[in-house]
Amino acid sequence: MRHAASITLGLIISAAVLLAPAIAAGAVYYVDVSGTDTASGAVLSPFRTIGAAAGRAHAGDLVVVRSGVYSESVVLTQSGALGAPIVLRGLPGAVLVSPDPSQSLSAFDVGAGAYVTIQGFEIGGGFDEAVFVRAGAHDIELAGLDVHDNQSGIWIEGAAQVFVHDCVLEHNFRTGIRIFAGAHDIQVADTRAEANDDGQGCDGASDGFNADASTANITFERATAVGNSDDGFDLKGTNAAVLESVAQDNQCTGVKLWAGGLLQNVLVERSPTGVRVTAPAGATTTLENCTLSQNDIGVAIDGSDHTVHVQNSIVTGPAKALTYAAAMTLLEDHNILFRPSPSERLIVRQDDSGEEDYSANDVNDGTWQRASGQGAGTVAQDPDFQPGTCQPGPDSVAIDSGVDANAPSLDLTGLYRPVGAAVDRGAFEWTATTPTLTVRRLMLHRTPTGSGSVRLRAEVDASAMQFDPQHDVVTIALRGARGDALASNFASAGWNHRVIVGNARVRLVRTPSAACTTSVALRAYPDRAIISLSARGSDLWALDDGPATVTIEIGRLRATADVTP
Repeated sequence: MRHAASITLGLIISAAVLLAPAIAAGAVYYVDVSGTDTASGAVLSPFRTIGAAAGRAHAGDLVVVRSGVYSESVVLTQSGALGAPIVLRGLPGAVLVSPDPSQSLSAFDVGAGAYVTIQGFEIGGGFDEAVFVRAGAHDIELAGLDVHDNQSGIWIEGAAQVFVHDCVLEHNFRTGIRIFAGAHDIQVADTRAEANDDGQGCDGASDGFNADASTANITFERATAVGNSDDGFDLKGTNAAVLESVAQDNQCTGVKLWAGGLLQNVLVERSPTGVRVTAPAGATTTLENCTLSQNDIGVAIDGSDHTVHVQNSIVTGPAKALTYAAAMTLLEDHNILFRPSPSERLIVRQDDSGEEDYSANDVNDGTWQRASGQGAGTVAQDPDFQPGTCQPGPDSVAIDSGVDANAPSLDLTGLYRPVGAAVDRGAFEWTATTPTLTVRRLMLHRTPTGSGSVRLRAEVDASAMQFDPQHDVVTIALRGARGDALASNFASAGWNHRVIVGNARVRLVRTPSAACTTSVALRAYPDRAIISLSARGSDLWALDDGPATVTIEIGRLRATADVTP
């Protein structure tokens, strides 16, 4: 019986967090299709064009573009400042189309400026490059953009510190995102490139994501490349990383790495080649906890005097799992390699004199290990995926059989590793139980700027919750089609008071009420948690009329639920 504790605690539990504002306080300018460029830009006197408002904006200012179709090309020449960017925000329904598709125009042309954020727009209708970030620009954020039916998606030319997230690039003629001409320190997260197609297949230039050889420090996290007519990821620059990402049904190669790099928690499916590595001398490439399924060739490695390490990965398909050049150094261990016929070529070593072939039988009887000095812990066996997925079933050899030392702390779905005695091989951890999240109440209050307040009440049911009030972090997020409307973290160090009544464990923190933008109430039991949250200043522009997702993490437990705000 837990009811007495719940009644008492419900009156006293509260936590509050001081959140840094997204932008410094500045002027707010409004744009509306009914406005005029001779207006003041105030909420009741909006501009007609985005360009007019952008020309007035300075550091810390916000341009709010209301729903409507805007036929213009916006050239940005102003800069914001550190902690005070210029923000151009499209509210749901704000659409840019090219005023002249026969001309080489961009929806947003970002010159050699800095600290500029562009968020929330739909860009479709014949632009040459939907967004062009030019050489010299830095500290640029592109968020929640829906880019479709243009010649190209996003071009980043020689810029630095560019963050692209929560964007969709689909049905453009050329590459979704092109990074080139010395661009460096570029991060792409939670972004999808799909069905970009110039009709030329592997001879064309329609990758999902492309970085040329002059680029450096390019990172993709939770990126998805699906159905592009060339490669999913074609990365020629140094220090490239693809993390927790997916490449599916691309017509040429799922992922190409030309100068070394890191693939971790990556799923590659149904391409002629899953992963191809061609690296210069001295380069190192690592494939860690990846799953490659139903590609004609799993991993193909060319070149000489470079090193490729494949570990904790699953490579399964109709033909060869691994081909590699004898002149490079292969490090291979604790993988699952599988093709249906145990006697056919599974691993192929290539040199000038020909090929050495190793079958599944050779892997399992130790022939491959003795000949190569590699293959410790590797097996040639059906990974026994759950039907219709690439996730291991309950009897899979992948479960608890990986090496912990270099494994990522999360799997592709965000589940903490390891669930069992050791990490699983492949991109997914297997778990017998999944916590359930029930959203009891979700209320939103929107302001004209696209921000607003959120009130949430939810319950997480989970057996053996193992919540540690002294160390665990609580995270609460509300995510829409254009990104996070809310993401609050409550670190254990911030809870300066704890109450333990019966089997309910509670943490409490108080800060001056005038400074608090988010407060949360938490009741944690061995098998459930009840959370109430109130937040101001949330990015409600990231939500449209479609479904959203609530995610709650309590320590290592993570639960999600789809909602319609």
